[in-house]
Formats: sequence, C-alpha cells, structure tokens
Amino acid sequence: MIAGILLGMISVSLPLLVHQVALSRALRASTLCVLLVHQAASVLHIILNGLPTMKMDPFAFHRFAQLGYGRLDAEPYAHFLHAIYRSFGSSHLLGCQVSNLFFSFALIIQIKLLYRIGCERVAPVLTILFGLPLSCVFNTSVTLREAAQMALFLSLAYVLLLLAQEGASLLTLSIAPTFLGLHYLHHGFTAALALILPFALAWAMKARPVVLVGLLMVSLSGSFFFLENAVERLSEESTAFNQVVSGNFDYVESYAQKVEEGRTDFGVNLDLSSPATIAKTGPLVLFYYLYSPLPWQIRGAMDIYGALEGLLRLTLTFFALKAILNTTGRGRSDLILLAFIFIGMEVAWAAGTANWGTAFRHRLVAWGLLVALGGKGWSLWKPSKHSTSEGSEKVARMTELSVRARRRALTAKRQNREPTPKPRSKRRSPRSSFDSG
Repeated sequence: MIAGILLGMISVSLPLLVHQVALSRALRASTLCVLLVHQAASVLHIILNGLPTMKMDPFAFHRFAQLGYGRLDAEPYAHFLHAIYRSFGSSHLLGCQVSNLFFSFALIIQIKLLYRIGCERVAPVLTILFGLPLSCVFNTSVTLREAAQMALFLSLAYVLLLLAQEGASLLTLSIAPTFLGLHYLHHGFTAALALILPFALAWAMKARPVVLVGLLMVSLSGSFFFLENAVERLSEESTAFNQVVSGNFDYVESYAQKVEEGRTDFGVNLDLSSPATIAKTGPLVLFYYLYSPLPWQIRGAMDIYGALEGLLRLTLTFFALKAILNTTGRGRSDLILLAFIFIGMEVAWAAGTANWGTAFRHRLVAWGLLVALGGKGWSLWKPSKHSTSEGSEKVARMTELSVRARRRALTAKRQNREPTPKPRSKRRSPRSSFDSG
C-alpha cells in the first residue's frame, strides 16, 4: 500500500518537472488535471471493484500478479507485475500505479513531441485531448499493459523524429531496446514494427526514393511473414481464434454473454485469400477499426460515447491531412514520417482486431500521434491571438499617423501656406577671397 502511494506521488510529479510544463501555466494546469483524473480513476476502480467495461482483464492481471499462475501464464506483462508484487508487496493500488507511471512517461513524450512539431501554442488543449478520453482513462489507470505500450511506442516515434531533425545521436541507440520492449509486451508489435521501422529509418535519414521504395517492399514482405507466424501461433494456442475461423459463430454468441465486447463486432472481415481481396477489404476494415462505432452500430449508452470518440478521431484525421498539405519543407517531411508510423501501426492492429470493444484499447497505442498531427493542423487553422493583437496595434498606429498627416495638410491649406519646413543647420560656410574685397 505504501509503495503504491509513493509511486502515485512520483507519477504525478514527474510530468510537472518537465521544462516545457514548468514554463507554461496553462500547460501545467492541463497536465495536472489529466494526472489527477487518472489517479481518481485508479482509486474508483479499486473501491467500486471495477470501472465500467473494466471488470475482467484488469482483475485477471492483478490476480496473476498475486499468485504467479493462472490463465495469463503466457502474458509477459503479467509476469512483470508479478515481479513488482514480489519486490514491493501485493497491492492492487501498486498495480494501478505502475500503469499510471507508464502513462506519465507517455504524457512527457507526448508534450515533447508537440513542441518538436510546433504545437506549443495549443499544447494545453492537446494534452487534455490526449489524456482525458474515457477509453484512455479507463485503460491506462488499471492493471493493464496499454499504458506501457503507449509509452514505448511514443518513445520510438519521438526518437525517429529526432533522427530526422537532428541526425544520429546516442539517443538513436534506444530504438533497439524499445523494439524489444514492445515485442515483449505484445507479439503483434513485431509485425507492425517490421513494416514501420525500415521505411521510417530510411525516411528519417533522407534516403533516395529508390531506396525508400525498396525498403517499403521489404517492410511489407517482412510484416506479412510475421503476421503469418502470428496466425499460426494463434491457431495453436487460441480456441476462440479457431472457432471464429471455422465459422462457429454460436461460440462467439455464447462468449458474448460473458464478455461485453462480443456485441461490438465490426461486421466486416479482412479477406487474405488474394492481393485483390486484400485491396478490396483492407481499407474498409481500417476505416471501421479507426472510427467505429458508427451511428448505425450504436446499441447502447456506451456506444453513444464511443461514437463521439470516433467523431473526434475523424476530426483529428481531417486536421492531420490539412497539416500535411499546408506545411512545406522539413516540417512536411516530419509530419509525413509521423503519419506513416501512425498508419503502419493502425494497419497492423486493424488486421487483428474484430470488434470496437477491443479497438478502444488497441487504438490507444498510436493515439498520441493522431492528436499531434491533428493538433498541428488545428494550430495552422486557428489564428494566434498574439499575432492578431500585434497586427491590430500596427494597423492602428499607421492609421493614427495617416490621420495626423492629413490634419496637418488640411491646416496648411486653410492657412494658404505650405507646412513649415525643417530649419536649416546654422553652420557657417567658409569665406571666399572675393568676400574680402
């Protein structure tokens, strides 16, 4: 219990010590608001024996961390929590604060990323958008691995952006352990990063177009290889996966009575039988994954809120496109890099996500990049109050001077005389020899 309280104090304090946060009162207020809401959600989760839709998986992770065995035996994050519990005591609050600490790291990276792409003016609002959607609060303040995934993925994107802006440095070496950490948390990251990393590294290092196209092909083939291996492993280990693939939807219906996510099926499936069917069904699956539940999919109160989050994501996508189109030079290159990382991750997750209940968790991983890209577009569209007021002052000053000039001209005309010229200097000219005569 004491370890959980201390860890909670650390997770709240760390983001407030960041240079950008310390210098901005508005950003400090929004950061503190986000952190306190997450802390309150952790306490309510423990007191109420589960937040809405958070009844099963968080308690399964907590139970495994206590006992060291159970149905999560193949989950590396459960073993990580078990090691934490053995070292500092078996406390549910401690497990929640581990997630809050990871989220604090994710928030720090997110703020630094916003400043890197020039969103410091709207950073307070974007911090709220990043940290306060219910899907983020519910999934990153309990004993789940989503907060750790967000922190590591945002760190990877941030290091790649630094590589593009400043060139290689010692921080670039962190790409390898970050990759291993993501692979450790979820094997699905292996396929996603096989798609993202080669092309992103080449783009950050400004490789030639031919090299970029070649690496993109290598990335695609590598991701399909890892995806095929993942499907084979799922067919060996997952009864649910085998039942769904074989078309036994009675199993899905019975499972839906136990798991609320069962009623949130997208209604579309990715067809991997040929390249043509992939091209036909892939974009539709990605759209449903990114923005579901859509209005015609609403079946309950939680779905109404989910649709509002989908609308927010759609709005941010529009502003992200606007940012890429309206930015030039190196700024556009940086935004394209972040957009590729975001799309690569979402494509990989969409291929393995069958319902929007699960998508609420999976979409959190790259959520920070969508907020950053959309926030950049919004900052370009939203006029700056400082620049507007400064421009108004200049216009007013010029207008005032022109009015004074007109008044002087009118006064001179009425007096039938020209404006008084400036007095000449009283310097004496040298006398010539003719003056003496």
